[in-house]
Amino acid sequence: MAAAQHGNIVLHDGYNPFLGAGRVTDAWSVAVELKPARPADGFLPPRRPPDAPEPPPVAIDPVALNRHVKQRLAALSSPDLPDGAAFTSLHLRDQIIASGTRWRGFPLVDQRLRVPYSVATREAMDEIVRHPQSSARHFLRVSVGAESRAILRPDRTVVMPAEHQSVMVTTFTHIAVEGGMLYVENVAAMLGPIRRPYLDIDHYTPGTDVWWEAFKDCLRTAGADIALAPFRLTITLARRVLAWWRSGVADQSSIDDEVYDYGARDEVRQMASLSWPLTYLQRLDSTKYAKLVQRRINDAVVDFLRRNGVDTSEYEERVSSYTNNGVVINGDNYGAAAAGEQAKATAGAGEGKR
Repeated sequence: MAAAQHGNIVLHDGYNPFLGAGRVTDAWSVAVELKPARPADGFLPPRRPPDAPEPPPVAIDPVALNRHVKQRLAALSSPDLPDGAAFTSLHLRDQIIASGTRWRGFPLVDQRLRVPYSVATREAMDEIVRHPQSSARHFLRVSVGAESRAILRPDRTVVMPAEHQSVMVTTFTHIAVEGGMLYVENVAAMLGPIRRPYLDIDHYTPGTDVWWEAFKDCLRTAGADIALAPFRLTITLARRVLAWWRSGVADQSSIDDEVYDYGARDEVRQMASLSWPLTYLQRLDSTKYAKLVQRRINDAVVDFLRRNGVDTSEYEERVSSYTNNGVVINGDNYGAAAAGEQAKATAGAGEGKR
């Protein structure tokens, strides 16, 4: 289970492939042609005859592009950044995600133990990146949150102590090169704070003798516990027998069935978490880190394409239209206004200033 928790392969059950990341809050994708960039002198290339073929797309290595994006993301927590400017809890991981319903002999399932593999080798990961048509999909997983850093004065005295941040933001980025085109997909998700019943230990300070509190709790609940003990024992034994029966059925089904669902149904941290943040500041923090990560990803993609002689104007335009999809009007407005794709605005006769 520890290998599966920290591995780079996830076979999922059901519709949601992003187990452990929480609720999806944002998703976008960009598909552009890998056209050659204009000459460095700024002049337009010579006009092509009407019957001339289109210039071939620029060849891009998706593995090198993914590694470049990963390096640029890792720089967000670089120790070379000024004090307090680096991300305190940035976790990067290459991850292979696929549906868990698979036929017998599927390469990501250990056929002897009949459980999914937990770790893919670097060579296997690179081949999946280069062949995005397969059923297994590569994502660059970036997680930010959960931990914080103490604020210190120059004399190392504490201004604000470090504390556990309850909200975690995770982005999944998929980059594919197919048919002479580049496809970039990004999904942002937020994992809410841990539910209150699991945080009772926070009521006690380190070094406190808690045995007396525990003893008083036992005295308060002893009568009910003794009275309900036979009922609880019966339920526990019934659950144990049912779990044993279900595991036997599943084990036999994985042997007999040609197609079996090996996918994980849930993730422990997510099961103990709320769906939404408790405070508005936590929501703002989740939006902030998602946008910072997305901006670094887009800048890294543009930088790599430019270095390899690709025209980035279309990619930048698509990203700009998504990230800047709001409208701000300063001053008075005396007429109709419209913004966005295929937007329309009509002003009726006699409408005055508002």
